[in-house]
Formats: sequence, structure tokens, C-alpha cells
Amino acid sequence: MSCEVCGRRIRGSPLKVIIEGATMNVCEECAKFGVTPATWSRSPRKVSQVVPQEGKTMIHMKTPTSARVEAEEELVEGYGNLIREAREKMGFSQEELAKLVKEKLSVIKRVEAGRMEPAKQLAVKLERVLKIRLYGSETATNVSTTTRKRSLTLGDVVQLKD
Repeated sequence: MSCEVCGRRIRGSPLKVIIEGATMNVCEECAKFGVTPATWSRSPRKVSQVVPQEGKTMIHMKTPTSARVEAEEELVEGYGNLIREAREKMGFSQEELAKLVKEKLSVIKRVEAGRMEPAKQLAVKLERVLKIRLYGSETATNVSTTTRKRSLTLGDVVQLKD
């Protein structure tokens, strides 16, 4: 039998490991790239927190913040113009805004031009400095209401590049 990672012939019995979610039979050398099925889990790990309370010790289990479900938020349409107008209204140059949000000038220029969507972290900084909202809950307009009595097609969803 040959290793499913490197292709070499396996001497003895193959090791079963999970590499990036796929179960594979591999040699001893390639086994270091994965984990055994017994130790692998798709569920997020819980972090325990010890909280002392009047002579008792309570242990609370916390789920990681990445596992929490957040409401879907979308970047508002025309975010570049919104940022530029708010910056100009406050009297900042692009260089000054870049320093305030601790970001490169080129990033601010691309975001304002609409060529780059700001990362959530940058958007939060811009919202705080410029006192605007860049992310909002998903729009209430349903795609099926705009298509009028016909089923949804790929053309309704895809945006083509020029």
C-alpha cells in the first residue's frame, strides 16, 4: 500500500490520520501533518473559567468568540463615497485619516475609491472616527420580491466584472 500524501510505499501497517478534514492512510513520516481520528473534533473547544464565590469554586464553561453566531451584516452600498464625504465633512485629509485609524494611506485610498472592501476591524475604526455606519443588518428587500413571479436564476445573484 502507498501513502496517500507522499506516494511512497508504506512498510508495515498504514496510519489513519485526518488532514484538513479528510481521513487518509499515510506513512509514519506524513502522519505528523494530521491528527488521529480519536483526538480530532469539529466542535469548538470550550475554555473553562474558575470563578471563586464565598468559599466555593465555580467553573464556568465559555465558548470561544469565533463560535458565536452573529447577525449577518453587509457593507453598505456606496461605502467609498460615504467614507470620503464624511472625511471631507470632518476636514481630514486622507493622510490624517490613515494616521487616526492606524492604517496605510494606500488602503484608505483604495477603500474610498471602492476598489477594496474594508475589513471588519478597519470598518469599525472608520465608523468610530468618522461617526458613520458602514455595516448594517441584511437588507429587508427579498430577492424573490424583486424578480416578480419567476424563479431565482444565477444572473440574479452573480455580479459580472467589466
